[in-house]
Amino acid sequence: MFVLDIFQRGLRPQIKTSMKLLQLACLALLAPSTAVLPASAQNDAAPKPISDFTLQTLQGDSLQLYSLRGNVVLLNLWATWCTPCLEEMPDLNTLHEDLGADGLVVVGLSVDKDEDRPAVQRFAERLGVTYPVVYGSVEVAQSLMGGNAAPILPTTFLIDAKGFVAERIVGKVPLEKTRQTIAAMLRR
Repeated sequence: MFVLDIFQRGLRPQIKTSMKLLQLACLALLAPSTAVLPASAQNDAAPKPISDFTLQTLQGDSLQLYSLRGNVVLLNLWATWCTPCLEEMPDLNTLHEDLGADGLVVVGLSVDKDEDRPAVQRFAERLGVTYPVVYGSVEVAQSLMGGNAAPILPTTFLIDAKGFVAERIVGKVPLEKTRQTIAAMLRR
């Protein structure tokens, strides 16, 4: 009855528009799950320095992002409830172990709530994470993303030795492409 009423009122254009939006939304869900955005594609052409933070590691130490300058940093935003985040952690471990001696520092930044810290510890241990993991928050992630929008997880920043964002990867890290990018950054 509702559909007949819509057609009788001449609302076909609105339905057509709604159907196109629905189709686009479905296509977006079927699209590849990773977008690699070079610094030149993010808001403007000039690379931007990453926001600094000092956060507590799983071991209770403080880690300040700026203290890592001079190294290439892979900063990964993740959460225990994010399945793709957990799936990519073995690849991040591989990058950490293979390129750490060459100057790569991998840092995981959990955006879980404070009351979920024990879960963060358990997940990191269960997955055998060998790189530093810090307790962050959605607010820290928003600051890193440059706005107030909710962060899309996982999101990974490749930060050059001067502290500038070279790439932002939204979705799971494509291991071999990321390895090549990091190797090129380490040679500079």
